[in-house]
Amino acid sequence: MIKPLRKEVVKTAALLVDNGLMPPKTGNISIHNGEGLIAITPSGYDYTKMKAHDVSVIDLDGQVLRGWLPPSSEWRMHLELYRRLPGVRAIVHTHSPYATHFACLGKKIPLQYIEEDPTLSVSIPVSPYVLRATNELGAKAAETLQERPGCLLEKHGVLAVGDNIRNAYENAHYIEKAAQAFYTATGETNELLRGNECKTSD
Repeated sequence: MIKPLRKEVVKTAALLVDNGLMPPKTGNISIHNGEGLIAITPSGYDYTKMKAHDVSVIDLDGQVLRGWLPPSSEWRMHLELYRRLPGVRAIVHTHSPYATHFACLGKKIPLQYIEEDPTLSVSIPVSPYVLRATNELGAKAAETLQERPGCLLEKHGVLAVGDNIRNAYENAHYIEKAAQAFYTATGETNELLRGNECKTSD
């Protein structure tokens, strides 16, 4: 059934907004039901107002099956990741502030040990910049992930994946906290105004 997944998309979007990981109308979330159906956030819709029936449902060809709003403009990236990474069942794309700082600079987030979950103790690499809303964006990200919990999209934002939406959300949260810790510990200066431009998307 797809209805519970649409509800999970709404719940996760609210968590991401409430925890400052993305503004209400940017970033995107999707869940794959394992049978070719994907529940994905709609394009340009305020996540603080979103209900389950607002969430788009598409198939692996990108055909819209349910929902009165168009799916996120990044639906091609999501589908490409699901095609290339069979173990992935949920995707969270954010523009969380500290991690996006590193994405805009094209700098990876170094390894940090997480005692509560050592599986997250990995560096977060940078997927090279490609045009947003394309299949190539997903293809490059899939190459970069290599079983990591997430990666940075150069000059763009953050991508976290998981075998369920809770894991994907937690990975997005970890990436932001790791970026914040490294930024604070090193006194990293903000170079975003030195010719480093970021692209946001929904």
